[in-house]
Amino acid sequence: MNPNDLRDILLEFPAVTEEQPFGPEVVVYKVMGKCMRSPHTRLLSL
Repeated sequence: MNPNDLRDILLEFPAVTEEQPFGPEVVVYKVMGKCMRSPHTRLLSL
C-alpha cells in the first residue's frame, strides 16, 4: 500500500479530514477534529 492508497481509504470515512498543521511536508488525518496519527510517522522498535 502506498500513501495515496491510504489517503483514499481514510478520506472515505465521513468524519475524517486531511490537514497540514505543521507545514506542507507533514500530512495529518483527523477523526472528528482529533489527530489520530500521521501516516508518515515512523514507529520505533525497542
